[in-house]
Amino acid sequence: MAYITNGYNRKCKTNFGGLNKIYLFSFVKYARSQIVLNDNIVTSFPVTTIYEYETVGNPLFDDKGAEDDGGKYRNQTLSFSLSLLGIDLELRKFLNKDIRAIVIDNNGNKRLLGAYNGLECV
Repeated sequence: MAYITNGYNRKCKTNFGGLNKIYLFSFVKYARSQIVLNDNIVTSFPVTTIYEYETVGNPLFDDKGAEDDGGKYRNQTLSFSLSLLGIDLELRKFLNKDIRAIVIDNNGNKRLLGAYNGLECV
């Protein structure tokens, strides 16, 4: 038999999910030694032009672990909507090409996506 020894008060929710900023830049194949990590934190990256995009609505970022015959891997999906006013031609440069992205969530966490293999932009 289990005895109840104390109660539980609902904790205050101060962390909100979702993305705050999205940065996109072209994928360039670099040697692994050119992208330097220290405890999974990027400490050195080759000089690159990075573009900030303001999104419309709530962008979505999904990061799932998966495993197949080749081993374990991460399956990451980034979906967002943009106001196409004046930037349609610029975005077309990214379509059907590999890119990299940096996302900053509402809690201030930063993630570099596509560091070694790039992201497919469709």
